[in-house]
Amino acid sequence: MICLLYAAYRAIIHRIATTWLNPYAGGLLRGIPMALHALIKREGAQVMRSKRVNDWNPVK
Repeated sequence: MICLLYAAYRAIIHRIATTWLNPYAGGLLRGIPMALHALIKREGAQVMRSKRVNDWNPVK
């Protein structure tokens, strides 16, 4: 589901970037969601890892 949303978001950004802005700004705009996605993926992996270890458990 998140991947679908991300793909749609990237498509929209790409459309805006290629039509309204110059290619440099377009590349910058496309780079932001990619970096954000990588960050979210890394944070998610860390949360999953800590969940597996069981030190991240607010409800004991």
